[in-house]
Amino acid sequence: MRLSLLGSIAVGAIGVALLAGCTPSGDSGPGFADPSASATAGPDADAGGPAAQPSCALVSAAVIKASLGVDVKEPTQSTNDAVIGCTYAPTADGRTVLVRFQTGQDRSAFARGRQGVEGSGQPTTDVDLFDGAYSSSTEFGDIVTNTLVSRKGSVEMLVTADASIEAEKALITKVLGGLA
Repeated sequence: MRLSLLGSIAVGAIGVALLAGCTPSGDSGPGFADPSASATAGPDADAGGPAAQPSCALVSAAVIKASLGVDVKEPTQSTNDAVIGCTYAPTADGRTVLVRFQTGQDRSAFARGRQGVEGSGQPTTDVDLFDGAYSSSTEFGDIVTNTLVSRKGSVEMLVTADASIEAEKALITKVLGGLA
């Protein structure tokens, strides 16, 4: 039982770290981005990236269910500058799913993000997807939580769920592949 409690705490801590700095949408004032606003790439972004307009509306609960096999409620969206966080609460005894978009990501920023994950003691593995991707996993008892982070052009998408890396890869491919 203790391992299960520690696992829940660790998964929660990972979620907090991934969504750090986000505040509920609808807040206004300096530092809060409109998730439907267009994002542009920075000066050293790769050419040919998508003109991004990511939001939680791109990833409905039905899309999560179809892609990851996890029953969740519609997402709660939070935004902070270029970060859009989508938190999907479970419908029953399931687990929370996290999706995060970050715009303005070039190769260097993406690499720094990965270094931060590894610096926190979480090893990563390369994944072949779009302009770069990596995964990490945490295991607590019989629960494995996978995180996959990928970048297409100037948009980074992260998925954390109790689902396989292949399922998360299919979800990211569907969502980022649809951005133009």
